[in-house]
Amino acid sequence: MKLSFAPLEGVTDYPFRNAHYRCFGGADLYYTPFLSANSTHSFKKKEKREVLPELNRGIPLIPQILSNDPDAFVWASVQMAMLGYREVNLNLGCPSPAVTGSGRGAAMIADPDGLDRFLDAAFRKLEEAGRSCRVPVISAKTRSGASDRSETPALITVFNRYPFSEIIVHPRLKKELYRGKADWDAFEMFYVYCTKPLAYSGDIRTVSDAERFMNRFPGTGHIMIGRGAVADPAIFRELKGGSGMTSGELSLFHDAVL
Repeated sequence: MKLSFAPLEGVTDYPFRNAHYRCFGGADLYYTPFLSANSTHSFKKKEKREVLPELNRGIPLIPQILSNDPDAFVWASVQMAMLGYREVNLNLGCPSPAVTGSGRGAAMIADPDGLDRFLDAAFRKLEEAGRSCRVPVISAKTRSGASDRSETPALITVFNRYPFSEIIVHPRLKKELYRGKADWDAFEMFYVYCTKPLAYSGDIRTVSDAERFMNRFPGTGHIMIGRGAVADPAIFRELKGGSGMTSGELSLFHDAVL
């Protein structure tokens, strides 16, 4: 079972990742908060810092890209490959109104036909770019739909068409933001019908939560934890049979973040 620390915008940036990796460990992967790729083909200084190898030494890190522009997404992916990253993650799950209002993140899954056109163009351009330079493999993080669970089958059909290395599913709708409970029945539709390797994200806060999930979906090879790992930074270690967090560790972690 692979375990990863989900990105939380404004929280799990590189100082937090470094402190967690040194003080607790246990996570097999970390994901950056999203980097915005647009027609300017440039990143902000803060975004550049997030992926600098010298600020993430030894940390198994995957950059997450936010974009609805195929050219910009390919440009950003190539930039990440040039820094040594072998995988980038396409963010199709962020429900923030500031993101979805610009047609990015979870707004893209509200229009499966439009998403299909974006992915078709992006993967064709990646293939072309790969003839002259190194390109990373692409995973995606998605929700189960925008406004209704009936949208899930169309999304699965689109994802099945493309060579994703993995689909990370957060089974809430865009309109739900982070309210209510993650919908395991919606995840089951992906589990049964999606042909890509699957990862699960949503409401795993304790070891027993993870055990209940794995009892129902034993073929899932990857669990991503965000808020649960901020609340209990030792959860990855605990999921691997290790000890829980001590007050001394929490103090050291606190000081390291500061």
